[in-house]
Amino acid sequence: MKTRVLSFSEMTEKERKNEFNLHCAKGITSDIKDYMSDDRRKSAREWNERLHLVSHQGDGFVCVDNLKRQRGIEDLYGEGSSPKRKDAYEIYCDARELGLRDFTISYLTSYYMYLSLEDKFAGHYPEHMGMGESYDLFTYKTI
Repeated sequence: MKTRVLSFSEMTEKERKNEFNLHCAKGITSDIKDYMSDDRRKSAREWNERLHLVSHQGDGFVCVDNLKRQRGIEDLYGEGSSPKRKDAYEIYCDARELGLRDFTISYLTSYYMYLSLEDKFAGHYPEHMGMGESYDLFTYKTI
């Protein structure tokens, strides 16, 4: 018996979500939040700064086309300072609809530093440190 292979545009929403769940491990966004917390502690120690003055915030998801070795989608996805599975699903669907065959979805972050505790509680914006991290959620590759 032959199995019919559907293109992504022919799939139902349920089939799309099932395919996404095959590639994106449950709990990965929670793991990334833990990695961010650990990396914040390590960086504060490395920089000899007090932990409560170091902020490690998310910038959003990015999709990299591994065949062209460049961004597969120019926009950053996701709002807020931590990754959400819903946002990863959205970028996954967009990448598949664009026809990308080999791509990685990552979550990008930046480090910020408050100059003092008074500045932090007064609502002043922290200084951008000019560095951050990238956490890969998964890589999709067609056979």
